[in-house]
Amino acid sequence: MNFNKIILVSDTPKEAGLAYYYNLALKDTFNNNNVFLIDNLFIQWKYLKFFNKYINFLFNLLDLKSKKIFDIILHNLPINDFVVVIFFNNGGLNTKYFNKLRKVDNLFLVNFLSDHPYGLQKNQHNILKQSTHLFDLFITFSTTINPILYRFGAKKVFNLPFAYCKYTHFIDDSILQKFDDYDIHYFGTWTKEIEDMLIPLLKYNLKIHGASWKMSKNKELRYIALNSSKSFSRSMVQSARNAKIVINFTRAPHMCLHTMKTFELTISGACVISNFSEEQNNYFPNYNSMVFFNTKDEMIEKIDYYLYNNDENVRIRKNAFLNAKDNNYHERSKDLINYLNKI
Repeated sequence: MNFNKIILVSDTPKEAGLAYYYNLALKDTFNNNNVFLIDNLFIQWKYLKFFNKYINFLFNLLDLKSKKIFDIILHNLPINDFVVVIFFNNGGLNTKYFNKLRKVDNLFLVNFLSDHPYGLQKNQHNILKQSTHLFDLFITFSTTINPILYRFGAKKVFNLPFAYCKYTHFIDDSILQKFDDYDIHYFGTWTKEIEDMLIPLLKYNLKIHGASWKMSKNKELRYIALNSSKSFSRSMVQSARNAKIVINFTRAPHMCLHTMKTFELTISGACVISNFSEEQNNYFPNYNSMVFFNTKDEMIEKIDYYLYNNDENVRIRKNAFLNAKDNNYHERSKDLINYLNKI
């Protein structure tokens, strides 16, 4: 397939998320002038989260967001040139406007799922099921999702694992041995399952950074999360590197066997201890570059070992950094371009 332009469509804030990382990478690997990102079209008021939700609900109800995205796409279509349009988790469009786009000539429509289909919000899941047949291609981060999309009516599915952004997450490996901040850091949104796993870690010097921890029923975890967030002035990269250990969990209920953090944390120079999954183990062999556990007891055992054995801790960091190095979005972008060119 010959194409001259790529349009990326995302509903996430600027300077964050998968679409932003691919935008940076594709501008370098494809063509800086022929990659265009549409993201987060509407104003977000920092201290008025409820108001933001209400406004976005209203925009969606009145089709304002979908219509605006649709109009911007049409405005940026070159005459007679084939264009690839990649939507990240539907990109904020609804089924009505996907049907409209399907009738436009010279468009190759792609939906890039960075979440499991059953992990999407209900309305997004419904849009996905209703519009699956309208896309020329789906991109998934894990092959475990592919059968679900084919069952929904997908024509083609291509797998691109998560990675890290060279401009955001990469560090100088000469500072891998500099960690002297606190025992354990967890980066991630609250869930009941994660809360249960973190309760045994309260005996350590623990920090938590992520959303929705005010929902935790454990007062100590809730207090730690709220105070960690208030004092969180550094990037995840800096905080992960300075922690003695970073604990990580994949989202097993949604069959997410690796996450964006799998690569973001390891390239940051962290010593990562995570629940075991085959996908993570393929990239980071156990006890060599990432430390895995299956049970709470194993988790505590591994934490105690790598918390008090600095040489082993540094060895894990260095090997993880080396294993992660080639798993960046520039390389993923090259794989994507090569795949599209063969269609």
